[in-house]
Amino acid sequence: MGVKLVIESELLATACLEATRAWVETEHRHVKKFSQPDGLNIIEFEAFLKDWMVVRNTAKAARSEFLKYISTVRFDQPEAVENIAIIAAKRKFSSKNGKHILPTSMISKIAFCKSPEKFTPIDRWAVLGIKKFYPDIVKSTITSHFYATYYKHFLRFVAQVENRIATEDWNNETFAFGNETIASMLFARRVADKYLMILGGGMKVETIEKLNATKRTFSDDAYSLLTTHHVTDEL
Repeated sequence: MGVKLVIESELLATACLEATRAWVETEHRHVKKFSQPDGLNIIEFEAFLKDWMVVRNTAKAARSEFLKYISTVRFDQPEAVENIAIIAAKRKFSSKNGKHILPTSMISKIAFCKSPEKFTPIDRWAVLGIKKFYPDIVKSTITSHFYATYYKHFLRFVAQVENRIATEDWNNETFAFGNETIASMLFARRVADKYLMILGGGMKVETIEKLNATKRTFSDDAYSLLTTHHVTDEL
């Protein structure tokens, strides 16, 4: 069994920044679009696919039918993500390099936009991150297609992130981005997602800092103060 990791202050602060930026710039917009009484139109759906970087995994000729299908489905339990992904694959809504694929990651992102307080996106980077943080699940069968299993461990991680954010005496307003913040009830969940993405290798700290540098409402000096005190106690 590997050595148990702890949540690092600097990495946590970076995840807080990226969670806020992503929510303000793109995620919140798509959540609002999915909640429209009339649902998404095809232009909005394709914008969602592009922003979430899954456009290449959809069969272009089938996008209208795909949109009609996801507009009718309900996401109530984590298992729904896996079941709907299977149906989408059978109906040939998803493809990659000309081959039809199981679109679990894409469906999880749709589920998140429909119910951000109940679901979280999944991809191979987040899975790698959670396996790295919890060595006890490294040899388990969890992959990016086992959403319900991943979600159970994700909630376990969110609880630790919430405790650590409280320890640091931070909240969603600490990391204002263009004078906007992420909703407080979602803050720890989105931070947890970004932390796992970074830990899994899907996002680079340097890239995140560059993305956030121009629009965050606090200075580089203030950011350095956020990341100079490191609490290393295990939670």
